[in-house]
Amino acid sequence: MDSTLPSTLTLGGIFPSSGGWEVGPSVFPAFQMAIEEINENDALLPGTELKYYLNDSSCDEVVGQSKVMWQNTYPRSIDMILGDGCSVACEAEARLAQIWKMPQISWGCTSPSLSNKEKFPFFLRTVSPDTITAAAFSSYIHELTPWRKVAWISEDALLFTMTHDSFRAAQVGLDDPIEIVAHEVFVAGDGVATDLELRMKAIKDTGVRIFVINCYTGNARRLFKIAKKLGMTNEGYQIFVGGGVAECVLANPACPIDGIIEETDEELKEAVHGALFTYMPFAPKGEPRYEDFLNKMVSRLGLSGPSLVNAYAVAAYEAVYSYAHAAHSFSGNIRSDQSEFMSHLRTSSCPGVLSNVTYDEFGDRMSTVAVANFDYGLNEDSNGLWLTTHSFNANEGIVSVGSYQTVYTGGTTNQPPVASATIIDVAGNASVGLPFILSIVAAAIFVITIVVIYFRRNEQKLGLERKADHMRMNSMRLENEKLHENLKMLQQYSKEEIDMIEGQIVSFRASFSKKNANDAEVGTVNARRDMAKLLIPASELESEELLGKGSFGEVHKSKYR
Repeated sequence: MDSTLPSTLTLGGIFPSSGGWEVGPSVFPAFQMAIEEINENDALLPGTELKYYLNDSSCDEVVGQSKVMWQNTYPRSIDMILGDGCSVACEAEARLAQIWKMPQISWGCTSPSLSNKEKFPFFLRTVSPDTITAAAFSSYIHELTPWRKVAWISEDALLFTMTHDSFRAAQVGLDDPIEIVAHEVFVAGDGVATDLELRMKAIKDTGVRIFVINCYTGNARRLFKIAKKLGMTNEGYQIFVGGGVAECVLANPACPIDGIIEETDEELKEAVHGALFTYMPFAPKGEPRYEDFLNKMVSRLGLSGPSLVNAYAVAAYEAVYSYAHAAHSFSGNIRSDQSEFMSHLRTSSCPGVLSNVTYDEFGDRMSTVAVANFDYGLNEDSNGLWLTTHSFNANEGIVSVGSYQTVYTGGTTNQPPVASATIIDVAGNASVGLPFILSIVAAAIFVITIVVIYFRRNEQKLGLERKADHMRMNSMRLENEKLHENLKMLQQYSKEEIDMIEGQIVSFRASFSKKNANDAEVGTVNARRDMAKLLIPASELESEELLGKGSFGEVHKSKYR
């Protein structure tokens, strides 16, 4: 071990305790426990004390990034980021890790986008990306059921939309691929409840009976209740829930919701009964390291039993040990040789609770995921909320676990049949069905009728406008003819005649004395009124071109315009 290892290393712990996934309180105790154990272990990082900050990201990218910045702002400083659990926050925090050249190990971020090492070179995780969730669902449906048409509803976050894309990609090359009939994407926020109901109705209207809910916990709870309202949790439907957040859909000691550790919403519990979801699996019973971890967590949290320990607590615990072992074995300066230390951390290995902690070329910990059944606590072997029925990994595919019989949505053990209703696929193709054909014909007739009415009314309007234009043109033609006649008459006067008329006016005005000014004004007005009968005001002439023609036109233009 290099003697330049500092006397203290500070970990920036990021655990969402509010927002879309309130899992932090059941996970960060494992983070704290690992730090305490390492500080008490003279064989690991002797002479170095681990310290930490602990913050809530609220499952929000802006909040998460600001909390990490707070942790690393003078007089505070951190040596690594341990977190987040929410991928939207992880991605924002990973950008800071890249700028600072600081290692980040996540215990819960599963977005496939985080496997991009060009974009996130300092990011590692002790969980699997959701590409394995997509593969698990694909394998389950393809190998164990006759269903070949499904629908998705996803929250508008890269984590969830990329999981859908991974599922679609998994169908490439298959002889009998699963068809995604519809993919509804919603934006979380104000008014989301109304939007969710509209999108669930759209899925129901396709006729598909198998669908995947892929979002954070708060909206997953809403979607289950909407599905129940629409009759989509009855027998004949099947719901899958993507992402590791599913185990928090129902409040439980391992995942409290608003401080509640036991679900009280009976309607929600009924709605989720029989849904299938993936989550990070527990180790087999009897594994010494795992049993030891569970016992310590039960004691620390005061739980009634080990089944209530959150699976992500294991990942957070292992993340701390992964960093500590890499720091212990690094031969350089952990703070100045940052890129070298990151390469060392990525290729290191250490004992874990579930298995040895190692990372692949993408910084991911590829492992098995469990497929579990919300069983409503009806099976004595369950933990009161769900029961693991299958496991999946890339090498073995989907494998049954135990002798448990899967319970499907609606609480039945009968596998939902292939939907017989007409289904419109993403390419716009349709299977033949009389109700659908009649509805399309009716819609087409309605559209054609509206179009015909519109064009007829438009044609009538245009006809009236053409008639009005024609009348205006006739009026203008008559006015022009009258104008030309007046011009011909006026052009008969010579310049001498005009001068004579003006001379008479001047002479007439001069004949009045000042004392008869009023009479003179009257006489002038009368004379000008007579002249007005002969002269055409400039405003009545068609153009300057007409004003320039004839001797009178020149006089009128210069003196009276």
